[in-house]
Amino acid sequence: MSPTRPALTAADLLSGPRGRRLCLEFAGLTAALDAVESWEGGFAHARSYVACELDPGRGQSVVLVGGDAAQPKFTSAEVVALLDAVSLSTPPGNVLLQALVETASTARYWREPDGGYKLAATPEMRRALIRFAQAIVESPHASRWTDPVVVDGQWIVTLTEEPPRPRPESGPAAEALEQARLNLILEEFTAARDRPADPTANWSETWWSRPEGVTGSTSAMPGQGPLGLRLVEDGMGERAATIERLDAPTRPHVYEIDSPDAWAQLCREQPITVTCSKRHDWCRTTGRSGAWVMPDWSRLQRTYDGVHLSVGGYLRTAGQAIPVSEGFAAVLTGWDPDTTYWLRDVEPIPGTRQAWERDREGLWSAAASMESTAESGHEA
Repeated sequence: MSPTRPALTAADLLSGPRGRRLCLEFAGLTAALDAVESWEGGFAHARSYVACELDPGRGQSVVLVGGDAAQPKFTSAEVVALLDAVSLSTPPGNVLLQALVETASTARYWREPDGGYKLAATPEMRRALIRFAQAIVESPHASRWTDPVVVDGQWIVTLTEEPPRPRPESGPAAEALEQARLNLILEEFTAARDRPADPTANWSETWWSRPEGVTGSTSAMPGQGPLGLRLVEDGMGERAATIERLDAPTRPHVYEIDSPDAWAQLCREQPITVTCSKRHDWCRTTGRSGAWVMPDWSRLQRTYDGVHLSVGGYLRTAGQAIPVSEGFAAVLTGWDPDTTYWLRDVEPIPGTRQAWERDREGLWSAAASMESTAESGHEA
């Protein structure tokens, strides 16, 4: 946890896969707003073509609409030239939010990064994205992306595929974390015995490194509900949710993941080895072959009440191999931006449950309240 939490910089965004993808998504949205931009022969079309060409699933899981014959051909250099021609002004808040939404939704930890990630990582595209990265970090809408958790403004989000229903009852956090630890140890043992030793083998299992079995919460935007409705990694297209205001602990000790160094330090404090159980997925998503660890959440609960991943911390850290100690690295996976996981027992405030729905345009709004919220005085 960085002691001063320095402001997010353009270099920060361009140093990791999620930050670069944010810049690419923001560039695409900006190009779409540009008066001179058009689909045919424009940046969006060229980007789509080159990203498809670079995608590891080219011709299998990823195909060009209309087939190759129907598509104009573009090179990476031409994509960069088209992007250089896009005018740039102060980004509206809704554009930055949409870029964040798109970035989180592209996270796939059981496969290689898609063609968009590979395009954003090329030297020429990274150069072209510098001005977009600078515009993002200078925007007032990004000024709170490195803030620590706002404890009194947390909401629990339960996404559902069916109409909203009450949040499932959960057991004590200590028991859940200890059970998760035992499951990890067992999986590591069976993986060493039964799974291929080759990290490039076609195998996938539990790839996430977030705490399991405990409550997560996010902050809310005025009139738009909790960020947990929108900033979702690898979402399933859920169109309904319930939200509840968190009854926050008094002065909790919350660890802030605001940088790769903060994530590495957390792993060093209480590591648990997950080399055999996660090497296939983590090698596939990062390109690194070697030994892996992650935080032992059941041990960390002795020190911390919760762990918060800021938006800036997510953009700096997620999806890449972070060195922890000699020979060992870790990956922050399966953790949505701005989420705080509580390592102790927490509950929602009674009477704050609301139903929310997502329309065909992808916008969330409050539906009918499942319980009265007027008396509590809390609104999302």
